[in-house]
Amino acid sequence: MRRTISVFLALTLLWLFASGTVVAAQETTIEGYCGLERNPSSVIWTLTNDGLLTISGNGEMTNYTGSPWYDENGYLHDLICEIRIEEGVTSIGSFAFSNCPNLERVLIPASVQEIHIDAFTHCPKLQQILVSEDNIRYYDVDGVLFDNSYEYFTGGQFINVTALAAWPGGRAGTYSVPSNVDIILEGAFAGASGLTSVCLPAGLKDIEGNPFEYCSTLESITVDSNNTRYYDIDGVLFDNQYGVYNNILGNCTVNALESYPCARRGAYSIPDGTVDLADRCFCGSQYLTQLFIPESCVSCGGEELEGCNALTEVKVADGNTNLYDLDGALCSKEAGTIWGDRGPALIFYPRMRTGAYSVPEGIRSIGVIAFSDCALSE
Repeated sequence: MRRTISVFLALTLLWLFASGTVVAAQETTIEGYCGLERNPSSVIWTLTNDGLLTISGNGEMTNYTGSPWYDENGYLHDLICEIRIEEGVTSIGSFAFSNCPNLERVLIPASVQEIHIDAFTHCPKLQQILVSEDNIRYYDVDGVLFDNSYEYFTGGQFINVTALAAWPGGRAGTYSVPSNVDIILEGAFAGASGLTSVCLPAGLKDIEGNPFEYCSTLESITVDSNNTRYYDIDGVLFDNQYGVYNNILGNCTVNALESYPCARRGAYSIPDGTVDLADRCFCGSQYLTQLFIPESCVSCGGEELEGCNALTEVKVADGNTNLYDLDGALCSKEAGTIWGDRGPALIFYPRMRTGAYSVPEGIRSIGVIAFSDCALSE
């Protein structure tokens, strides 16, 4: 992304927003490029002092690994209130508009035919994602974004299905996923700030990743009793056909915990019969204090517990053939999720533990997020 005005002018724009100053005769703008790397100037972004971000040009937006509006221009994401994508732009890049704390509305034209993952995640004030009625692929229902031609691989071939692509993160209350939805895409609800419960339909066929991660007010995920794949136990989501491929379970489908509602408080015991923990299934469960893993649940890589910053201990049932705990820290005999990894491994250390810690004798490897965000002094 290239800035076309000075840092001084950008800071002036920030001051105008913060102070509420109105510039009647002159509109202050910041602009730059956001097209693909081979031709970045093909798509242009423009931000005006009323908080309107306009994406214009011809062709695809580039993909990002994080929101571009607080990367090079570290303060701009705070200023964005509305996004208008103009006709001629054909795609929205991954993470393109994520983490915009004041974004309320997005307008998508008919020309956009590809929206990449996490484009609108973690936008806590977003109320509407509106799509032109002339768009042949995407549409909205009351401001919720859907994809009617999502390519889904099943039975050895790709088929087009209907997917829920993005739920506006600023909406509050409960939401029932429409009965025609086949798939919920990764990041569809991620970071929602007011969502309290979700109801999933009987015809839902697949859930990509954990679309409910970091939904800080989510208390319950319930499933229509006629769904043959997904079910809930007391508002916690499970998948009886979860696909795994690792050196513990091999290549198979198992019963897995799919998503734990992030607003749940206190301790939680995973039901016996659960074999695996789905990717990022507890992510953002900031009020979870204790976790009890049954004998049946033998596969966990640690990343499933990212953002569980109130966790004081993880306990594993005696008889578990792979997982075990050492004074409340989660360990595995096999390192877990990648073929060829070998344990014993320390895969997760409780975030609320303080003081110093010495890794026990015999531990051969440390998990990727084993000590991330820990309160340890050394």
